[in-house]
Amino acid sequence: MKASGSSVATFLKAPDPKIWCALVFCEDDGVASDAAHTLFTAWGAGKPTERLVLTENDISKSPAHFMDTLEARSLLGDRRILTIKLSNEKLARHIISAIEAGESTPDRFDTRLIIVMGGLKKTSKLRKTVESATMAIALQLFEDSEADIEARVRAALASDGVSISDEALTLFIHGLPNDRRLVRAEVEKLGLYGLDLSRTLEPADIEQISASGTDAAQTALVNHALRGQTSSALSELERLETAGTSPISLLRAFQREAERLLAAHAQGVSDANAAMRLRPPVWRDHWPAFRDTLRYWSPTMILRLLTRIHDCEANAKQSGAMAAPATRHLITDIVRIAAAAAETRA
Repeated sequence: MKASGSSVATFLKAPDPKIWCALVFCEDDGVASDAAHTLFTAWGAGKPTERLVLTENDISKSPAHFMDTLEARSLLGDRRILTIKLSNEKLARHIISAIEAGESTPDRFDTRLIIVMGGLKKTSKLRKTVESATMAIALQLFEDSEADIEARVRAALASDGVSISDEALTLFIHGLPNDRRLVRAEVEKLGLYGLDLSRTLEPADIEQISASGTDAAQTALVNHALRGQTSSALSELERLETAGTSPISLLRAFQREAERLLAAHAQGVSDANAAMRLRPPVWRDHWPAFRDTLRYWSPTMILRLLTRIHDCEANAKQSGAMAAPATRHLITDIVRIAAAAAETRA
């Protein structure tokens, strides 16, 4: 079975009792996680519930343990709900086998299963298997729209007794990340900041909060690297590595800035006013440096960079100890490419 849009909300509120497995997927991990939590609560309502979690590593090491977990029955009659979060479909065959077994033998599994994933194409074998099943359901969710986010921010601030000007609200929303969980954290931070002001929040307040909430060292590394400032970039990288910053965190920082540069090219951003409308916005005093970075990185170069970042992140999730050297190698390549571009355009 499959559901999207309003039918997802209907199912989450009152799940069909014959459904034992749900595939919850969305490009926004926060949206998918919220829906999975709502489903867990609905499935567990009215009786004691045992929460079970298996990681990708658990399933990879012992697919049999995964099946045993689904088939095991509670001695006390508690509801058993297993949640699995997948980053890709490498282990999908094990889940597909379980879904097919559940279809051929109804009531085989006493444990209910929630699978949480990012965006899935229509060609996904796992998605197609669930959608064609009669006792499993694929719940397709979509990222929050700007109107959804605005309504949520206004409601949260109003509950705290904090007011915000329209201009400040627009600026705040444009600077939010594309992850509902991170958005929630930023809204809470804004609410706490506003409680101490006893006045309406204005654009200057949003800029101050954004600056104080940014990891300064990561931002400095990204900026220096993308502008080909070799010594400064390597110095910041050394500091971050010494502090134990994860390679994934560094890669995500580069990805966010690369996506912002690509958006700037697509929108034809050519002045500070237009740059302020990017997400996140480029503050006016940062515009000259951002403009130079735009000159160094063409859309084609950025797309190639994003491909390398995605490949490096995928390898980092699997390679463990080799993640840090691979990330350092990528960053030094970024610095080298940017330095060459800066010299050419000097």
